[in-house]
Amino acid sequence: MTDTGKTIDRDVLHTEFALGLIAGEGSFYLTFGKDDRRRFGVTPGIRFQLNMGQYSEPLLKWAADVVDLGRVTDHNNGYAWTISSREDCHALRSLIDEHVANHESGFKQTPKYSAYQRWIEALDIMCPDATLLRDDLRELARIRGSINKMPNGRARSTSEILSLIEDAKD
Repeated sequence: MTDTGKTIDRDVLHTEFALGLIAGEGSFYLTFGKDDRRRFGVTPGIRFQLNMGQYSEPLLKWAADVVDLGRVTDHNNGYAWTISSREDCHALRSLIDEHVANHESGFKQTPKYSAYQRWIEALDIMCPDATLLRDDLRELARIRGSINKMPNGRARSTSEILSLIEDAKD
């Protein structure tokens, strides 16, 4: 073993590994649910999700603990690490942006980075405790059409979401 004279900060290493897992395997989502109780008939949701196989639960729980965000649950034939509150998604963004700014990261060169860029546009609108206006919801619907779709097949189209927003009474 070669001694490089450098010591490894295990906390930084663990965070870098967890963020690499996020960048390599995770997906960024913006969702809309129909909700007649809401002023404009829809509820937007923002989330990060990483799905892995049946033996991945310890790894996903470890990564969630390292960044102290989200939860791990059973999902299809494996497990999912999900970060879904506005506050936690903003915290994840801060971790990713700090990492990209301070380390040599290949994340900016990945196809996932463009989805991440659109996701942070949505986060800029979806500040914690912000009341979303009709124009905000329209913009979120447009952004949603350009990032990952939830793999459940029940997602509404952008035009359907926009129609629900427009048909809602003020």
